[in-house]
Amino acid sequence: MKVGDLVVYNLGASMKPLGDYKDVAIVVAERVVRKSLDIRNFRIYYPYYKEYLNGWEDEYRVIS
Repeated sequence: MKVGDLVVYNLGASMKPLGDYKDVAIVVAERVVRKSLDIRNFRIYYPYYKEYLNGWEDEYRVIS
């Protein structure tokens, strides 16, 4: 995952097929996390809701 990617929240096997544009978010920044951790934290923007959230890389699935 990198800045500029389109992502959706990863629900695993119960995830519906893509197509609900309300749930698509844009990665806008990588947040500083200790280098000893293997996962990264990102600032994510949901345009439909006009909201920013912070999320861990393993919680999201990149769609483009």
